[in-house]
Amino acid sequence: MAIVRFTNKSFGGCGGLLGRQVLGLSATTTTASISTATTRMKMRRGFVTLSLCSRLLSQQSRSSRFRLLGRGVTASSMSTSDKPAPPKTKTPAATPNTVLPPSSSTRPKVGSPQTLGKQLYPERLLIYHAGTGKTIFLATLKLTTVFAFAIFDLYAAPNFLMASAPLYQVAGIAICGIIPFSYVVYTTSPFVTTIHMHVPHFARSSAATLQKFAKSVPPTTRLDLSTLSLIGKPRVSSTTVGELRPVSKRLGMVNYERDTTKLNKDRKWWRFRPLGLFNVQKGNEKKTKTGWVWGQVVEAIAKREQQVVAGQAAVGKGQLGEPGGKVKVK
Repeated sequence: MAIVRFTNKSFGGCGGLLGRQVLGLSATTTTASISTATTRMKMRRGFVTLSLCSRLLSQQSRSSRFRLLGRGVTASSMSTSDKPAPPKTKTPAATPNTVLPPSSSTRPKVGSPQTLGKQLYPERLLIYHAGTGKTIFLATLKLTTVFAFAIFDLYAAPNFLMASAPLYQVAGIAICGIIPFSYVVYTTSPFVTTIHMHVPHFARSSAATLQKFAKSVPPTTRLDLSTLSLIGKPRVSSTTVGELRPVSKRLGMVNYERDTTKLNKDRKWWRFRPLGLFNVQKGNEKKTKTGWVWGQVVEAIAKREQQVVAGQAAVGKGQLGEPGGKVKVK
């Protein structure tokens, strides 16, 4: 107001107009500053509101995901929480004359030795294995010779014969396929890859019972001898311990045989003949943990064969009668 009065006295009417303009400008400036501060406060409140909204939205989205993923868990928990709790029953105190039922922690698991009658070994026990590498090599060799025989004798030789080639060329081509095929089949057919023994129930509980059974193995104990077929496919021959005899045939390539006369009579003509010659290589039983059982079986077979030979020799020498095995009749 002092500035207005000074200007009115000094400049007259012009000073009054100028003072009014200055007052209006100052009022406008003050109003603008107040409005700016208010705007800033509103903007700050808006930012705070936005941040709070974003946090709430993120929390809601997380809770919704958790509900979707754990709907079954929450439903089960809700259902169990709504149901009334069953009344607690007191377990009777253990007395010398009462037997409490086994708890879930002490019950044996399904498939454990306790549920299987404490059987440590399977019923079909592996007692011999020739080796995976050797088996694969022989199977591949057999299959290769089959293909070679088909190419030389079923394809090349007929084409040479139809082309009026000399007979010695046709014969040479045929021999190139027949000789390898025949040699491989002759030498590898008795090769035994695995031997499984059918162990009775009482001999499978421990190593001691299995060893006791193997030392006095019965002649009727079943054995499954696996060999390789013509195309390298596994072929199983079932026999017994009493049917095997130690021999030496095919230049040492066969060391065990069995009598297949009865099997050949009962088998159809269109089926393959049963195998009677086997080659069980010594030392391969060490490749399995239970290979010592095969060693016991070998000893039992050899002992039984010695008894048979001794009995035949006694009959031949006439110890049971006259010389020649004839019994003297009065």
